[in-house]
Amino acid sequence: MSKLTAITVQPPNAESLRPHSEVLAEYTSPDSRKLVLNSDEDLQLATDIINDIKTRAAQVEALRVSVTQPINQGLRAFNAFFKPFADSAEAAREMWDEKIRVFLAARETTRRAAEVALQQAITTQDAPAATAAIQAMQPAPRASGLAVQDAWDFEEKNHDIVPTSLTVLDRRLVATEIKRQIEETRVAAGGTLPANWEPAIPGLKVFKRQIVKATG
Repeated sequence: MSKLTAITVQPPNAESLRPHSEVLAEYTSPDSRKLVLNSDEDLQLATDIINDIKTRAAQVEALRVSVTQPINQGLRAFNAFFKPFADSAEAAREMWDEKIRVFLAARETTRRAAEVALQQAITTQDAPAATAAIQAMQPAPRASGLAVQDAWDFEEKNHDIVPTSLTVLDRRLVATEIKRQIEETRVAAGGTLPANWEPAIPGLKVFKRQIVKATG
C-alpha cells in the first residue's frame, strides 16, 4: 500500500514579491502607457524593460515552483493512493446503475403493453381481457433513496454532417494546415514565398502577428 506523508507548506514571504510588483507597476503606469517609441534609444529602453520583466518573471516563477512542487508531488501521491478505490466505486456504480435502468425499462415495457391490452379490451368490450390487463399492470417502481430523471445525451455517428457551429476549432490543426500551405507554396515558388502571399483557409482570417521575444 502507498505510504502517505504529511506535507507542511511554508507560504512565501509577501515582501519577496514587493520589489518585483513595484517595478511592474512602474512599467504599466499611465506615463509608460503613453510612451511611444520614436528612436533607437527608445527601442533599447523597451528592450531593456522586456528583458527585465523576463528576468523578474523567471525569479518569481522559481519561487512559486519551490512552494508548489512539493504540494503537487504530495497531491499526486494522494491521488494515486485513492484512485483504485475511486475506480472501483465508479465501476460498481456503472454496473448497478445499468441494472436499475434495465429494471425500469422492463417495468415500463410491461406497463405500456398492459395499457395497450386494456385499451383493446375496452374497444372490443372484452371484460376478461380487460381484467387480465388490469391485473398485469404493475405499480410505478419505487425505492427509498432512489431518484430517476431523464437527461439527453449524445454520441457522434457521422462527424462530417455535424453542424459546423457545434464543432470545436482545433488551433493545433489550424497551425498544422498553415504550416503545410507555407511549405507547399515555398517549394512551388522555388524556395521563397511570393510577396503578399497568405495562407487561405475557408472561414478563417489568417494573418501574421509578430512575436516579440526577450533574448537578454
